[in-house]
Amino acid sequence: MIQCENGLFLLKNEALSCLLRVNKHGILEQLHFGAPVSIQDGEAFACRPGIGWGASVVLDDSDSESCLDVLPLAWSGSGRGDYRETPVEVGKATDFRYVSHSVHEGTMPMNSGLPQATDGGETLAIVMEQTGLRLTLYFTLFETAMTRRCVLENTGGKMVEVHKLMSFVMDLPGSFEMTTFDGTWIAEMRKHTLPVLDSRVVNESVTGFSSNRHNPGFLLSRIGATEESGEVYGFNLVYSGNHYASAQRSQQGLTRVMQGISPDHFCVALSAGECFETPEAVMSFSAEGFGGLSERMHRFVNEHIVPKQWRYKPRPVLYNDWEGCMFDFNQRRLLDLADRAKDLGCELFVLDDGWFGKRNDDKAGLGDYTVNRKKLPDGMEGLAKKIRAKGLEFGLWFEPESVNTDSDL
Repeated sequence: MIQCENGLFLLKNEALSCLLRVNKHGILEQLHFGAPVSIQDGEAFACRPGIGWGASVVLDDSDSESCLDVLPLAWSGSGRGDYRETPVEVGKATDFRYVSHSVHEGTMPMNSGLPQATDGGETLAIVMEQTGLRLTLYFTLFETAMTRRCVLENTGGKMVEVHKLMSFVMDLPGSFEMTTFDGTWIAEMRKHTLPVLDSRVVNESVTGFSSNRHNPGFLLSRIGATEESGEVYGFNLVYSGNHYASAQRSQQGLTRVMQGISPDHFCVALSAGECFETPEAVMSFSAEGFGGLSERMHRFVNEHIVPKQWRYKPRPVLYNDWEGCMFDFNQRRLLDLADRAKDLGCELFVLDDGWFGKRNDDKAGLGDYTVNRKKLPDGMEGLAKKIRAKGLEFGLWFEPESVNTDSDL
């Protein structure tokens, strides 16, 4: 359900509510994100305006209560008195103000071709502008989660360089712990939890892909949350490239969280009329601890991320030849293993490393995906046909980030 009344916006499903407000200066405030509430609660959640502390400045000289640094925001710029981390950098101060909004059934297709959640949902689009730039924020509501992304358009006459553009930013009241899942080869998904204090906590990958070093999924939890109790917020990015997420507590007790493409060496030049679209970020909430959050995120992934043909379908019993062969195999040996796998009740045979180029150890050949005809005289197609004739599906291992575009893969 999405409601819009007198500058208030409520997105509410069975798991959470997101309550936004456009204030008198056209700034988009994040009044609430968490447990279900009603649109009538807007005034109760509104932050008491003030001039901030110390070196704070006001947005409007005629309004002593227009200090951005003390407000919980759903989007922020830079150079206008909000000293917290900015979600956008375009080589100049940014000051986006509300222009219009619209509500749409379903998801709004992405023009960039990036992957996104599908099937169902309801979308709130909020348009904000400043001189030469138009920013459209998309909030899409599903049964147990919400997604956010944005599109930046150059409406001016000069080229603009975008050095940073996050998929979302929001400010949450209170203190949190940030849990990330980091690791390396054969040591993936190690859980790490740190308190979010006044210094920024960052989860980032700059390897060119999402990587086993730093998974883009992370959690923010209230102090003392357990598997079955306590407030937990979950975030993830529907994107496989360099990613960035940060959390930081302000002097006023607001925790700013944002996520998107890593700004490390990032630069997109937008000519007049051109747009840049960010990846879709997923977020959910649970007052029933980590277990409750996991259940809601799992349900969202199963119903809106997993391709239709695999949704709620039992996965096949898989046999992978790596532990049995490593690099030392030929077609005859693979077919013998396939017979044994079939006898054990396996349904899918996966050929792992060593089938291409001169890949007889892990020091050569990676990325040269030309089938090794000495090992596989009938080629990959011939081996696959023979495996399938035994009543097994056939799968293949390779590393996408190492593909040579001149190969015959």
